[in-house]
Amino acid sequence: MKTRTIIFLFCVIALSVTCATAGTVQMGSYMDVTYVSVVTDLSLRNIQATADSPAEASYSINVKGVLRETPEGFVMQPATGSIMAFMDVRTADLEFHEITSASGYIDSFVKNMYYQGGATPFLQVP
Repeated sequence: MKTRTIIFLFCVIALSVTCATAGTVQMGSYMDVTYVSVVTDLSLRNIQATADSPAEASYSINVKGVLRETPEGFVMQPATGSIMAFMDVRTADLEFHEITSASGYIDSFVKNMYYQGGATPFLQVP
């Protein structure tokens, strides 16, 4: 009798920041996948002596398939399922919504997002 191993991942990873400029910044991802290798990175700098000091937030996700052994040798198995990364910014001066997603057989999914608040908010979403 053969046994079969199935790796299943259902995950929500998110970062939410309330800014001194009376707003919120949310970044994160949602995954419902099998056969996956995932790396995420969250960072936040929100130390503010005055309202002029900017809050900074960044989020990145890197998803790949996994190497599987078969009778014919090792093969790269794509991640299978759905992945979504999002950024939602609402401040007094700025409203921004961004969603990037992939579904099916996913060889690679990479998303990097950055927000810097302050007098002039700065967004970087490639």
